[in-house]
Amino acid sequence: MKKHVLLLMIAALMIKGLTIAQNAKITFIADMTYMIKAGKFDKTNDFVDIAGTLNGWDGSNSHLAPMPGNDSLYAITIDTFTAGTVVEYKFRINGSWDNDKHEFPSGGPNRKITVRKDSIGVKKIFNNYRPGYVPVQISVNMSVAKEKGKFDPETNFLDVAGTFNDWGASPDELFGTEDVYSATILCPIGEIQFKCRIDGSWDDAKHEFPAGGAARTYNVFDTTGVKSTNVIPVFYFNNEKPAQTSISTVSANMACYPNPCYDVLNIKAVNEVNSIAIFDITGKQLINYYGNIKSVNVSGLNAGTYIVKISESSGKAFTQRIVKK
Repeated sequence: MKKHVLLLMIAALMIKGLTIAQNAKITFIADMTYMIKAGKFDKTNDFVDIAGTLNGWDGSNSHLAPMPGNDSLYAITIDTFTAGTVVEYKFRINGSWDNDKHEFPSGGPNRKITVRKDSIGVKKIFNNYRPGYVPVQISVNMSVAKEKGKFDPETNFLDVAGTFNDWGASPDELFGTEDVYSATILCPIGEIQFKCRIDGSWDDAKHEFPAGGAARTYNVFDTTGVKSTNVIPVFYFNNEKPAQTSISTVSANMACYPNPCYDVLNIKAVNEVNSIAIFDITGKQLINYYGNIKSVNVSGLNAGTYIVKISESSGKAFTQRIVKK
């Protein structure tokens, strides 16, 4: 009889624990300000919903309501999540999957967020459309942090906090499958400042450059209407690099050619390329790409001398001076 009672008590505790875990809460906020200004959303006749893994991608019963004091912001609070799970979602206008009615159409990426134990609010501008703002890709290598036991992808998550999201008031989370975690974030044109954080925490052991250390900076250039994009070269969390990482200016295994070049600059590298950046002689960054790039279109550059920096997946990097004709 005692054993039976004990089993019932254990079962009750497990059910209670499950209930608590499922009570993790997220408030999703869609900022429709710029869709309204662009005439793409009518506050009187249109509505916003959220569709994703949280509701089987059917937002019929997940309409957002105008927030008191600001009828350009629409919100919904959902409290049936389990902490630690990843939620994917998109906002939609009038519950439609037409390309002009939902975020990131034609196969564009879903929004994602890891559910946390505490309640959080996530405010996003619909379809990332905001004049004066452009997408910026941020990528951080967590391999050293993992080796030192500071980051476990099974139990921890990673986000970035900066001047573009009120220093983490509305989280921008980074995701990855290996050591590099990335996110494309809407940022204002001009200089931004930011730091990466583990578990969204400002505890010294959880964020980069603690105890008042300087933030990272990046000068966002205007990519409105052009094909180039802002891609910040991959960096190591807290700038903690592997012991073998080295920077060289001469390498038999990496090179740019032809030099001088005209329209296309080819890249020679033994290992997979992580990023390529081109600077003018004053140090101003003009071109930046992330990925295993084999060539770069430089036809848009004026004739002159430039500096090319290539970073490999091995952690090695090199710079080369080129001449554009």
